[in-house]
Amino acid sequence: MVRFKNKIIFFLFLLASANLFSNTGDSLKKKYLEEKNELKKIYTSSRIISYYSSNYDSVKFYGQQLISDWKKANNKLGEAFINYRLGIEGIESSNYDDAKKNLRQAITLFNDQKNDSMSAAAHMRLGFAFYTLADYESAIKTYLSGIEKATQAKRPVSVSWGYNLMGLAFYAKPNPDYKKALYYYFKALDIDKQLKRDYLSNLLLMRIGSVYTKLKDYSNASYYLNRSLTQSDSLHDNVSKKWALEALTGLYNEKKEYQKAVDVGKSSLQMSLRVGEYPGIIISYRNIAENYILLKNFKQANINIDSAIYYSIKYSIFQTLPFIYEVKSNVMESSGMINEALFYYKRSIHLKDSLFSLQNNKNINELETKYESKEKEKEIQFLNKEKESDKKIQNILMLAFGLAIILIGMIIFALAKINGARKKLKTQNEIIEAKQKEIVDSIHYAKRIQTSLLPTEKYLEKHIKN
Repeated sequence: MVRFKNKIIFFLFLLASANLFSNTGDSLKKKYLEEKNELKKIYTSSRIISYYSSNYDSVKFYGQQLISDWKKANNKLGEAFINYRLGIEGIESSNYDDAKKNLRQAITLFNDQKNDSMSAAAHMRLGFAFYTLADYESAIKTYLSGIEKATQAKRPVSVSWGYNLMGLAFYAKPNPDYKKALYYYFKALDIDKQLKRDYLSNLLLMRIGSVYTKLKDYSNASYYLNRSLTQSDSLHDNVSKKWALEALTGLYNEKKEYQKAVDVGKSSLQMSLRVGEYPGIIISYRNIAENYILLKNFKQANINIDSAIYYSIKYSIFQTLPFIYEVKSNVMESSGMINEALFYYKRSIHLKDSLFSLQNNKNINELETKYESKEKEKEIQFLNKEKESDKKIQNILMLAFGLAIILIGMIIFALAKINGARKKLKTQNEIIEAKQKEIVDSIHYAKRIQTSLLPTEKYLEKHIKN
């Protein structure tokens, strides 16, 4: 019964996400108040959120009202679903803190109801919020949990979605793992083939082609990118077509066909500008700028990279900003503006250091390995216990070290007592104390030197978050 109900809710989610309805806001609110059927009422409340999707303040206002209504009715399903919808709208409008808060709440409520289908969907959305903020460790960890939920719910389409997102994260992180990205992409493609829906895998084919471009396997890159472009055209899928064109821009760049890269990049840019797809706009401007540098058209390179910086900052899209600053530095250097080039290069490095760390990458690899062994949850718990054990071992070692020092002291004392060298021992103790004072003084002196050398300038701008 629970699984049947979950299927109904998942179907309602697909309907609500389509946002294809002619009702006005007032008529939807009236219908919501009059509706007696629980599932239809949830569906109508979701349509209210969709109706106001162009204005996030309105979305948030009505969303909070609806959540309050569902809480009063003690209906956790309705409360969870509206939190989920608010999370989606938060991502779409770049309000990522709100999105993360709402999606976490949705996950908690869906888990309480054992609704694995919707919990999986909420995990994927939350992971994408982390990904957009360049928090790849959290993104991959969240995707893995989502894939696990989707597997439990027997939702192969959602599992494929998760593998797709995993590949994207491994491709995008600062030290990309292209082979691992391909591994997850092909896992997703295999599921699509089993479900006989590989004709819908336009974006997946594009991503596979992009990885082959990075691996300099231009034959496979061209094959998969052109497959993606052909399928996108046949299905009138402009989103997939845009990214296939962008990927072809990268392929032409790698093959040193820079004018072709610029021309294709401009076509891709126009598609993103028409629909206001800001990540796509940013990527297009950056790629066009890079190719203009190689064509030695520094004026156009500067115009395009400044546009990429503008959209990145305005819409809080940070994961590519370090690389955009790096391109800006290259433009300045190529134009003979060395000081400006150094300024933007430092910005790029500082931002990379702030957004990414080697520890994050280590944790990502650990989590991914745990999932592949099909004992992710148990092994994560084991990892936590292992950390606790490490702390205990450290404490034991410290205690043993202390006991050893005490024992050595006792032996020295006993030997001194046996030899009757009390006076000599006293002299030695005075010497030891003097040496300790010298060491402490030298440490303080070194610390003052270190402090004086540490930079006091904060190199991240205030608007950079997370």
